[in-house]
Amino acid sequence: MHVELIHPAVRCRMFFLLVLFGSTAVMGQVGGVTVAVTGGYQRQDLRWSIAGNSSGTSPNVYSELKWKGVGMVEEGLDVSWKVWKDWVIVAGGSRASTVGGRVTDMDYGADDRRDVIYDQAFSANKGYAYTLFFGLGYAWRVGPRLVLTPVAGYGLSGQRFSITDGGLLDSYYRTWWNGFGGRFRGEWKIDARWVILFLAGYRQVNYRAEGDWNLIQNFSHPVSFRHRADGYGLEGRLGARYGLGRVVLFVVGDCAGWTTGKGVDDLYLASGRTSQTRLNEVALYESGVSAGVRIGW
Repeated sequence: MHVELIHPAVRCRMFFLLVLFGSTAVMGQVGGVTVAVTGGYQRQDLRWSIAGNSSGTSPNVYSELKWKGVGMVEEGLDVSWKVWKDWVIVAGGSRASTVGGRVTDMDYGADDRRDVIYDQAFSANKGYAYTLFFGLGYAWRVGPRLVLTPVAGYGLSGQRFSITDGGLLDSYYRTWWNGFGGRFRGEWKIDARWVILFLAGYRQVNYRAEGDWNLIQNFSHPVSFRHRADGYGLEGRLGARYGLGRVVLFVVGDCAGWTTGKGVDDLYLASGRTSQTRLNEVALYESGVSAGVRIGW
C-alpha cells in the first residue's frame, strides 16, 4: 500500500505540504493566501541494526548499516491559507534527489559489535527523500514585533537509500516516518523589511521500512525484508526573510533528528518462509540550507 500510494506521488513531484515554516514564513501574511517556492541542499545520515534473534541476543548487534553524507538537492512548494481571523491552514512539501553518499555494511559474531565477520563500503548515489505536512495553526500576535504560531498537524516523510558498486549490486532501503505532531514557530520583526524566523517541532511517528538485497538468492525479491517500530522526531529551523511588497525573499538553515525504539525485522525467504528478529534501533539525522521566494495575495 505504501509503495503504490506514496512513491508515484514523489516521482511525479506532487508537492502539497510541509510548511517549512522557517523556510517560507507563510504565517506572516495578514490575510489571504501565500505560496512559496524553495530550493536548497541537504545532507542525511541514517543507521539501523538488527540482533541475531527476536530476543535481541546471539549477538545483540548482528548486522548494522550506516548511510553517511548522503547529499541531496531539494525543491519544495508551500501554501498557507488564512481561513478565519488568525486561524491558518497550512500545506507544504519537498522532494530531494540524491547526488552522492556512502554506506557501510558490517556484521558481527559476538555481542557489542565484537568479532567483525563482514565489513564493506558501497556507493549510495541514487535515491530520493520527501516530506509532507498538513496542519492548522493560530497566529498569536504577542506584540508589534513578535508573532508566535503553534501548529498541530500530520506529517509524512521518507527516503530511498541505495547500495551500489557500479556492477550487479543494486539494493535499496526505503523508509516511511508518519504521524501527528506539533510545531511552534516565531517571527521577530527587525524593521519594515527584515524578519528573523525560528521554529521548533516534535512529531510522534509510526516507522515502516522495506529493503531488497538483490544479490542474495536465498531472499525474496523485490522485497527481502520489512521493518516496523515506533519513534519520534525533533526539528529546528533558523532563518531570515526580506520583504519587497508582496514578494518576499528568504533563506533558512534547518536540522532534524528521528529515532525509533526497538522493533521487528521480518525477513522474507525465497522458499516462502518468514524469519523474524529484533530491530534494535533506527536513527536519521538531517541538516540543510534552502532559499526561495514567497508571493502573497
